Amino acid sequence: MQERNADIEGLRFLMIISIAILHFTEDYWGGGGMFVKGGYLGVDFFFIVSGFFLMLHYQKRRTIVFEESKKEKIAIVKETMNYMSDRIKRLYEPYIISILMFVALLFYENSFSFSWLVKHIWSTKWQYLLVHYLGADVPFEFRSIWFISSLILISYFIYFLLCYNETLFIGLAPVSSLLLYIWIFVTYKTLSMQMYWTGLFHGSVLRGFADMTVGVLAAWIACVYKTKSLDKTKIYIIKFCCMAMIAYIMVGVQPWSEEDFFIIPLMFLVIVLSYLRPFNFPESIKRLLIYSGSLSYWIFLQHLLVSRCFVLWRPHLKAYIALPLFLSITYLLAILSDKLYKSRKLRQEVA
Repeated sequence: MQERNADIEGLRFLMIISIAILHFTEDYWGGGGMFVKGGYLGVDFFFIVSGFFLMLHYQKRRTIVFEESKKEKIAIVKETMNYMSDRIKRLYEPYIISILMFVALLFYENSFSFSWLVKHIWSTKWQYLLVHYLGADVPFEFRSIWFISSLILISYFIYFLLCYNETLFIGLAPVSSLLLYIWIFVTYKTLSMQMYWTGLFHGSVLRGFADMTVGVLAAWIACVYKTKSLDKTKIYIIKFCCMAMIAYIMVGVQPWSEEDFFIIPLMFLVIVLSYLRPFNFPESIKRLLIYSGSLSYWIFLQHLLVSRCFVLWRPHLKAYIALPLFLSITYLLAILSDKLYKSRKLRQEVA
C-alpha cells in the first residue's frame, strides 16, 4: 500500500463513485442521471490509468525482456502471456463472484425458476468468458462489465507491441490515439460509443485502445521528467485547475456530446502531474485515499447489484436518503468482499 500513489488512488475512487452515482440515478429515477451526468467519462480515466500502470510494469521488465528476446524469439510471447495470466487472475475471480451474485438476484426476481436460470446462463455464456463485448454477445443487465472484457484484449495487444518494439509503439502512439479520437468524434459525437458495432468489434475496443495509448504516453513522459527539478507550487496549481475542469465537464456540461473529448488531455495532465508531484496530504488521509482507491474494482463490480436491490425493495426513497445510503452500502459491501477475498487467498497460500 505504501508504494501506491495517493493522488491517483483518490482520483480512482472519485471516478468509480461518479460511475456508481450515474448508474444508480439512471436505475432508480430513470432518465440520463441526475447529479453526475458525465459519470460515464470515469471509464476513460480507468482506461488511461490502466495504460499508465501497464507501461510502468513494462519498464520494470524491459531489460529482462530485451535480454531474453535476444536469446529466444518466443520470449516476447512468453512475457506477454505471463503478464496477461497475472492480470486475468487478479480480474477474473472477483468478476465471476460478482456476476454470480447478480444472477442470483435475477433468479430471485424470476421466482427461482430453474428453466429461466438455464436459459439465462446459456444466453449470456460469453460473458462468463469475458469475450462478450468483442462481438460474441450483447450485454445483459450487468452492463458495466463491458470495460473488463475490452481491457483484457487491449492490454494484451499493447503489452505485446511494447515488448516487440517499444520505440515504434511510442512513436506512433500520439498519432494513432489522435486519429481514433477524431474518428469517434466525427462518427459518434461522444466518447460513450462502446455499444456500437464498428464492423470488427464493439466501439468499446476502439475507445479503450485510444485511452490506454494515452495512458502509456503519460507513463513514458512521467518517467522522462521524474528526475527533473520541477516547481511543486506550479504543478499543484495546474493539477488543481485540471481537476476543477474535469469536475465541471462531468457535472455541468452537456453529456453524451462533443464536450466529452476535452476531458482526455485534462486526465492525461492530472495523472502525469500526480505521479511527478503528489499532493502533500497528511499520512492518515493518504492511507484513506489509497485504501478507498484499492476498493474501486469491487465497487465497480458490485454497485449495480446494490442499485438493483434498491429498485426492488426501496423504490420510493427521497434522493437525500437514497443516494448516501446507496453509496454507503456499496462501499461497505466492497470492504467486506475485499476482506473475504484476501483472507481466502491467504488461506490458500498458507495451505
